[in-house]
Amino acid sequence: MDKKTIGNCIRFHRQKKGLTQAELAEKVAVSENLIGYYERGITAPGRETLFKLSVVLDFSIDALVRGSEYSQGAAFPDEITKLLDQLSVSQRRIALTTLKAMAAAMLEKKDSE
Repeated sequence: MDKKTIGNCIRFHRQKKGLTQAELAEKVAVSENLIGYYERGITAPGRETLFKLSVVLDFSIDALVRGSEYSQGAAFPDEITKLLDQLSVSQRRIALTTLKAMAAAMLEKKDSE
């Protein structure tokens, strides 16, 4: 997991929550400048700060490591985001697992046709 990916994730989820860098900094007890450094990929948060960020911004560190927690290039980003925003992180994982299984089944069927 590189600093730029972490920074993009933090920015994406901060903006999704409607928070300023200053508001986020206050919630995780770091400086506003440090949030800016994170978002620009200049430096990465330590484990404790990353955990606090994941709680405040409601994203999965596990998914961030795999690179699947956020995607600005999704086919229907607004619709997907609205649906997922209604779910908890654990419910999002279930939804993602279900979606992957459905997609795999559809691809198998397509290949056999």
